[in-house]
Amino acid sequence: RPLNERKVELGYSVVKSYEGKGFATAGVACLVKEVLICQKIELIIAQTSVDNIASERVLEKNGFLRNGQYEDEADGLLNLWKYESQKKGLENDHYLNKYRDHYPG
Repeated sequence: RPLNERKVELGYSVVKSYEGKGFATAGVACLVKEVLICQKIELIIAQTSVDNIASERVLEKNGFLRNGQYEDEADGLLNLWKYESQKKGLENDHYLNKYRDHYPG
C-alpha cells in the first residue's frame, strides 16, 4: 500500500501447502524490482512477527534490513524492515538490464 509518493509497505502470505518452495522469495524479488523501476519508489517497508523466521529470511534474501521493533496491540511484537533504493547499484542488476526496455520512464 502506498504510504506517500516515494514509500510503500509490502505485505504477503503463502498458502501452507506452498510454503518452503521459494514462491515468497521470488515474488518479493519481482515486486521490489517492479516498484523501484516503474513506480520510482525509494523506500519499501515491511513488518514480520518476531516468531516468523521464514518471512524474515524472505526479506533478508531480497536485501531488506531489519530496522527496529514495534509492539502492536493486535499482533504483538513485530520486527520492522526496510529496503532503500540504491540507485548507484541498479545499473548492474541483471533483471533490470534484461527488462529495462519494457519499463516506461
